[in-house]
Parts: sequence; structure tokens; C-alpha cells
Amino acid sequence: MQNEPKQHLYLRSAISKDPGINDSLSKIAAQIPHQTTVLDVGCAVGSLGAYLTEFKDCVVDGIEGNPEAAAMARLLPRGSSIISRRR
Repeated sequence: MQNEPKQHLYLRSAISKDPGINDSLSKIAAQIPHQTTVLDVGCAVGSLGAYLTEFKDCVVDGIEGNPEAAAMARLLPRGSSIISRRR
């Protein structure tokens, strides 16, 4: 692909377990029950999946369109899978 613009890499820090934190990923994580199977579409670097796997014992699969973000998500120590799809 010639001269494709570089995609934005959406980096998120870890999700807080503090109920007073009001960011979007914390709100989403609070709605997902323990031991749920989750498909995270647009998972970016995998912050939500990492949190759900570690603290809620979920099984998480992610789909990410940015190959760089998907590569970073694959490095997370968990049993989830990340699929990178180019548009």
C-alpha cells in the first residue's frame, strides 16, 4: 500500500478498580459480569481485555484494525487472542 497515512495508536493505561474513577473503560468493565466471554471489537492495545481477564476471570477475544496496536495487545500475558484486520 503506497503512502497510507499512519494510523493513530490509542494507548490506554490500566483500568482502575477504584469505583470513584469515571473513565469510559472503567464504566464498561463494571457492566461485565465475572467469567463472561467477551468479544472486544476495536480493542486497541488490549487494556480492557487485560483487566477483564485478570480481575474478572473473563475469556476475551479482540479485533483491532491497527496492526501496531494489535501487536501490542498480543504481548499481554493472558489467554486471549487478538486478530488484526486491515481495512
